[in-house]
Amino acid sequence: MSARVGLVVLGAIVLIAVVLHLPGLSSGLLADDYLQRAMLDGEYPVQRAPWNVYSFYGGAREHAELVASGTLPWWIPPELRLSLLRPLPSLLLWLEHRLGLSLFARHLASLGWLVAFLLAFHGLSRRVLPLAVALLATALVAFDVALVSPVAWLCNRATLVSATFSALALWAYHRDFEAASPRWAWLSTLAFSLALLSGEYAVCALALVAAHELVAAGDAWSARLRRSAHAFVPAALYALAHVAGGYGASGGAIYVSPIESPARFLAGALVRVPSMLSTELLLLPGEAVYVALVERSPLLVWAVVPLAVAMLVVGLGLAALPSPFPRRFAAYALGLLLGLVPLSGTVPGVRLLLLTSVGGSLVLAATFWGVFQRVRSSPRRPTSWLLVLVAFPLVVLHLVLSPLVTRAESSAHRARTALLTRAALDSEIDDSKVAGQDLVLLNLPADLVAVNYTVRVRHQHGSPMPKSWRTLASAFVPLTVTRVADDALELATASDADAFFNYEPRRAETPEKPFRAGQRISVPGLELEILEVRGWAPKRVRYRFPGGLDDPSRVFLRFEHGRLVRFAMPAPGATAPLPVGFP
Repeated sequence: MSARVGLVVLGAIVLIAVVLHLPGLSSGLLADDYLQRAMLDGEYPVQRAPWNVYSFYGGAREHAELVASGTLPWWIPPELRLSLLRPLPSLLLWLEHRLGLSLFARHLASLGWLVAFLLAFHGLSRRVLPLAVALLATALVAFDVALVSPVAWLCNRATLVSATFSALALWAYHRDFEAASPRWAWLSTLAFSLALLSGEYAVCALALVAAHELVAAGDAWSARLRRSAHAFVPAALYALAHVAGGYGASGGAIYVSPIESPARFLAGALVRVPSMLSTELLLLPGEAVYVALVERSPLLVWAVVPLAVAMLVVGLGLAALPSPFPRRFAAYALGLLLGLVPLSGTVPGVRLLLLTSVGGSLVLAATFWGVFQRVRSSPRRPTSWLLVLVAFPLVVLHLVLSPLVTRAESSAHRARTALLTRAALDSEIDDSKVAGQDLVLLNLPADLVAVNYTVRVRHQHGSPMPKSWRTLASAFVPLTVTRVADDALELATASDADAFFNYEPRRAETPEKPFRAGQRISVPGLELEILEVRGWAPKRVRYRFPGGLDDPSRVFLRFEHGRLVRFAMPAPGATAPLPVGFP
């Protein structure tokens, strides 16, 4: 294939990728976008610098203020920390905010980063693969569904920025590997630094460097250490800043820190790495595979067997490559696995896997090339055609199904943001009175995403902020509301077999500090006592309000299909059902 033809094919791949993500141009704000908007407007309970808008919850030092404001509900432990060191994408969001760019313009900038990422990735793939195979690898990553969230969700754009600089860093690293030039070495240092300053996801790119130096380099260890230093010295400096600044994601059951809880982190990685690998190779939903692994579901065979077959195809395909490619791509396959380990601190999700897709797309393209090489060199061997037969579903998955899923997911993201915005605006909140009201949400079937998202969505559309807001419970099961006094109510699970907070990510992960019967918790405007527990979670809680339940400035709400609706408090001594709020 000539360079001119290759350029045309590359342009076509980039154009297709842009078309796949066009629905994202009209997506609205979602979830953490509203928290960042509050930070940029100076309305977040804890002030944030322009370079620090990915620091959502700073742990114990900020817990009281965040709970007092209603940003965090009462049950979130002080140890919860979701504070991410991402100064470069933070500053990009701040600059767009200062310039007053429209939402469309900001999403257009995300499409620009998509193009930059694909061009940087193609430069990398062209260094390690022949042109035709490099174009195949570029198509694989361009059609990857892992791009949907970073392109369509402004908050998650940090992943795309980090991936762009990571691909550029790996390209410069390979130029240095080939030419041992200080120019390329220092360019890799700069690019790795920018990738890390864009997000901790860049650690996945470091795994590719480490694996390549261990398995494929083959030269003196002094040369390997010199090249590695240009990637790992910036990483060490980033890690020091990360620790010194108190950054990280830990606390509760969803986030596990490898530093604070190494044993628990590694135990989680044993099920989370295979879950993410099944998404990378087979497009299976990693969350579902993770739950099946945790629960040892019989359905697990539908993930384990195809994953084992896919890994066998990868091994046979890479082994059929001409020298020195088998060794090089064995290193990339190892780097792919190592790069999944740092992502194991939370529940698997496809939005985590963009950096992993850099190595995964290179490995898959090399695998398909190896299968072709094997058939061409041994066309009469039945085993060659058997390998083609087994590999063909992978080709269909990644080159046919994946772009279709990507387009559908991009459209679904747009529809989801529109639905959530409309539901928030349709909530039964009176804008003429809300500034003097205390809003109390009885139950929300989610965690962290409390009533503050609804009020912030409404505020971005011109509504006043309420005087205060509180969320009393989070459960995916029906509850009951009992009015036990003029100033107190009790929430309890409708079934003895259920408890609060029983959603899927926590089914087999018990927090280190369980709730206990008799425990009392006080937050501004609310006193509560846990009366009964099941396992580690509450199943009956009493809440006491100053001024009584009939205070006209207090509005009780319940969740119903995404919107908040008024809840009529039962008479003293009476009990009323509180449904989940989903169909």
